[in-house]
Amino acid sequence: MKISVHTGKLVNLFGFEEGCRMICDAGFDGIDWNFNDVWDQKEVRQGRLGYCIFEENTEVVLKAYEERISAIRKSGLRVFQAHAPFPAYVPGFPELSKRVPKIYENCIRLCGAVKIPYLVIHGISRAYNGADMTRREMMEKNIGLYSSMISAIKETGVMVLLENIFWDLDEKFYDATCSDPDEAVELIDTLNDIAGEECFGLCFDVGHCNLLRWEMSSYIRKLGNRIKALHLHDNDGKGDWHGFPGSGTVNWKELCNLLKEIEYDGTLNFETYSYYDLNRVMPEVVPVMLKYLAELGKEFGKAIKNT
Repeated sequence: MKISVHTGKLVNLFGFEEGCRMICDAGFDGIDWNFNDVWDQKEVRQGRLGYCIFEENTEVVLKAYEERISAIRKSGLRVFQAHAPFPAYVPGFPELSKRVPKIYENCIRLCGAVKIPYLVIHGISRAYNGADMTRREMMEKNIGLYSSMISAIKETGVMVLLENIFWDLDEKFYDATCSDPDEAVELIDTLNDIAGEECFGLCFDVGHCNLLRWEMSSYIRKLGNRIKALHLHDNDGKGDWHGFPGSGTVNWKELCNLLKEIEYDGTLNFETYSYYDLNRVMPEVVPVMLKYLAELGKEFGKAIKNT
């Protein structure tokens, strides 16, 4: 079973080429390529979105990412999945909602050009207790947004994955898009029915499921083979830590048994970027941590495949 890790903070701290080299040397097979550095999340959440490279045509986007694509190929790593920038929706910021469809379409086209099979897109989300949108309205808005991507999906062969996410408000965490397994099934199946083929699936985020106190066994069994990719990380159920397995309250033995039960055969991908904080650890320690994480991935893979 292949193992990968989210690029995130690692490549921001060490540089893209060096970060990829470190990931490869640690024993990973590939990466989850994060595109979220194309904008400042804090600025976007405050209703400001400046220039975004993904609003250019595909040739310009490919040129902008030429060095990073070269670094990935040089490292020998594969890109098993990528992550589109987010959020796609901010209350009181209608301009963002108008611009994200093209941004996401070009993310899909970049993935297609680089042969990345999956792109995770959070979509439109809001706390279910939010006054500006009901659960059904959110579902309909997401159907509209994701449906607009179908043409690009079919042209490129890239599958778009939704994710079970949360909405944080006043230091509390609330259910949001796909956090409810029944709603996740309904949204994914509706989109695939519209597409006439399997164009959409789910990236199951283990940490988010734990944070929102959903029963992991029920969620995974209901989604079944709709789960195409993973975000593996740990927390204590009180904060979105993105920590290493074993640092929080996720039952990793149960997770491996459940993935084995549904015959999951995708990549074991870690989204553990919070640990690479150079304010708390020395740079020399990071490769050791990466190797430890890669070894965990290999052992989880053995448990799932029963080898």
